[in-house]
Amino acid sequence: MSDEILDNDKKESLKVLIYFYLNIGRYDSAYRGARAYCALYKDDIWALGIMIICASNLQDYAQVIKLSDNLDKFAQNKARYKSILLLRMQAFMKMGQDDKVKELQLLLDKD
Repeated sequence: MSDEILDNDKKESLKVLIYFYLNIGRYDSAYRGARAYCALYKDDIWALGIMIICASNLQDYAQVIKLSDNLDKFAQNKARYKSILLLRMQAFMKMGQDDKVKELQLLLDKD
């Protein structure tokens, strides 16, 4: 018996639905879908990234910071890592935590 919760077709269908909601600006629906996907597949970086993007668009900056706490999860993909880092910096900036922004700027300048 397979350990997979959903078969590949259902997984892809759920991802397409989440991405569709993201693209039409239904960030609340995309966030809920990505959160459900993360509940099923805890280590899924794609769904976590979608949640961060949605939280940012919903101006839930505390959630952006919480979800992006472990930037190393995104280190395998340089473009994704930088995108999440920039969203994290924006969240800290919007929350008036300029010292955190400066710390993160150093990470961005490394590359």
